[in-house]
Amino acid sequence: CSSPWPGPGGGAEAWPAPRAAWPGSFDVAAGGSRCSSPCPEEDDRPEASQMRRVAAALCRFYGLPGAPAEAVKLRPGLTNAVAVGEAAWQARQRESALEEPPSLWVRGGRVYDFHGDRGTVEEFEHDLLTRGVEDDAVCRMRR
Repeated sequence: CSSPWPGPGGGAEAWPAPRAAWPGSFDVAAGGSRCSSPCPEEDDRPEASQMRRVAAALCRFYGLPGAPAEAVKLRPGLTNAVAVGEAAWQARQRESALEEPPSLWVRGGRVYDFHGDRGTVEEFEHDLLTRGVEDDAVCRMRR
């Protein structure tokens, strides 16, 4: 350990195991909980439902293989990120102006990408599924 403070009992080796080694812990990068214990209420948060809607819209629009839970990784908690997996992106059915798989964030009922605000979840779904556009002047006016 590179910490200048000794652990309990005088050495770094006396510190408890890292959180990742605790039984029942979740990997945040894999879409798990930030809690040290399971937090079932996190799936009931409004953002979790909105993230699932964004993932479903991405799957339908791009024709991603498999279920949304397989093709799109949800990262709830601090970032509320929705990221299309590399394998699913390579197997998409629709061409895209994007070179890399899209990553989006949901906050306060709005969807954001690297360029800014994409509108509400409803507007995002409408753009992809009704209007059939990935990005255009209407989307950019929301930014």
